[in-house]
Formats: sequence, C-alpha cells, structure tokens
Amino acid sequence: MKSGYKNRTRRSFLRNGMGLLALISLSGPARLFAGGKNKTTMKEGRIMKAAVVWFSQAGHTERNGKLIADTLKKEGLSVVLGDYRDFDRTKLATADLIIMGSPVYYYDVPRNFREWLGRIPGIEGVPVAAYVTFGGEGGNQHNAVCSLAELLQKKGGVLVAMDKFGNMSTYPPTWSMGYDKKVLAYRFLPDENTFAHVRSFAKLSLDNALGKKTISYEKELDFREAIKGTIAMWTGFKLFSGKYSVDKKTCIHCNKCVMKCPTGSIDIHSYSINKDTCIACMGCVNNCPVQAVNMTFMGKRLHGFFDFLKKNRIQIKEPV
Repeated sequence: MKSGYKNRTRRSFLRNGMGLLALISLSGPARLFAGGKNKTTMKEGRIMKAAVVWFSQAGHTERNGKLIADTLKKEGLSVVLGDYRDFDRTKLATADLIIMGSPVYYYDVPRNFREWLGRIPGIEGVPVAAYVTFGGEGGNQHNAVCSLAELLQKKGGVLVAMDKFGNMSTYPPTWSMGYDKKVLAYRFLPDENTFAHVRSFAKLSLDNALGKKTISYEKELDFREAIKGTIAMWTGFKLFSGKYSVDKKTCIHCNKCVMKCPTGSIDIHSYSINKDTCIACMGCVNNCPVQAVNMTFMGKRLHGFFDFLKKNRIQIKEPV
C-alpha cells in the first residue's frame, strides 16, 4: 500500500471516528425497537440438568460462568460447564436449562462465539439465559446481551433471563497508551456485590424456567450498535497496529497464546501471527506470561492484562 493512500485512509478513519464519537455522545438509553419475543413454547418437564457455556479470554466471563454453575448445583441441578472451545455441544441436547456468557468485544458478541452458536444443534423449547461481561463504563452492553439472547432464540431457545456484569477493562491499548487511570477506576471489580448479582441471575434463570416465565427485550438506540463490526471497530484497530509476531528469544513455548486464540491465527513454530485472520481479541497479549507477543497500536507496544495487574499490585477477587 502506498504511503499517501495509507495516510489518507487513516485521516478518513479519524474524521469518521470523530463523527461517530460525537453521535455516540448524543445517544442515550432510548429504545430502538420492540423485539426479542420468544417464538417457541417452552417444553414441558422437570428442570434437572443445566449447561453453562462461555467464551472467556481474561477470566471475567469464566469466573461468572463457574459461579452460575455452582449456584445451580446448590439448587440441586446436575450441571455441565466450560469454555465453548472445550465444550461438547452435543451435551446441549440433554440440557433442561442453558445459560451462555460472553464478553463484549468492540460493542458486540465476538464473531467467533457467534459463529459457534450458529453451529450448535437445535434447542427447541429449552429455557435459555444470556449474560455478558464488560470493562469499565462499557459500551453497548445492553444490545450485546440482546444479540446473544437472539442467537439462542434462533436455535429454538426460550428466553427466561438476561443480564450484564461489569469488571475491570482487559483491553491492552487503554493502559498501553497511557490511560491507566481509566482502567484503575474500576480496580475494585468484581466485588461481593458483583458476585451477589451473578448468583441472583442464576437463581432467577432457574426460577423462571421452573415457573415457565419468559421474558422479551428491546434494544436501545445507541450509535455504537450501528458501527459495531465496521472499520471504526476492530478493523480500525488493525489499521493503526503494526506487524504481529511472537518474540523467539522470549517465548517459553507454554502455548497459552495458541490455546487462547479463537481463530487459530498463531503458528508458534514460525513465531508468526496471521494478521488477516486475527480478530484483535487480545487473548494472546493478555495471557502470555512473559510478554513475548509483539503487537503495537499507534506505535505503542501492548502489554497484557495480567502484566498490568502485576505492575499495579492488583489481585482479582474470587467468589467464596
């Protein structure tokens, strides 16, 4: 790509981005449209088995998923659980209640998780619940959880609950660009109130399933909903980022980056990362224990979430 064209592209991106940010700042929690009504009748029968499945890169969504599963077990249910990458989706066929969780990436449910949900077997009449996790103030999290619920409904699930849970941001460009305070303002999350909220969500999901009580939802008028998945989002990150690679001298071959990559974009043998297939989820950067993943944004080297926690002497609270 010629430098003149690339510079024009970047200037255009910045102009468009500023305009979009202005629109976002004017957008409020107005309802966009009525939607999310269940099209399937909940099946009859007892609620004895539950499946709790999530996608998690830095641990927040996983932590909540495990707490949901533990809460359901204490209510007497048999529960299968796990990250979707390790989960046998055929087990969904025998579940009487399904709860799915996702982080909000670039104002939406991540593409890799959406695609997996599109391939799960039909769950006609099964009560389902959806939750999302988001960092800091977040953005478009309500619409993101609506989108997750909609994906489950398309497979025949009957929505009984949905919720969203806040935590510290796990997005490396924020602190790597010098905006540490923006992240550290939420260093207390998750806390006991968060865990109480998660437990209440789990119990509500079960109670509504037992009582055959369903819910519907409405998306909010938020311009972040309109720009999610566009060049202003993760493709915009790629535009301002440099080459991706793994430092051969630093790498300890723990394979965490490979295991965390949801698109198989990392070849640890050649220490390379396929930028074309990468979705900028930051799983490799956040989880490398020796910071061997080389990824830059606007000329700044990115440092992972767990490295950020260590430098700031922060220990994430766990539910008890």
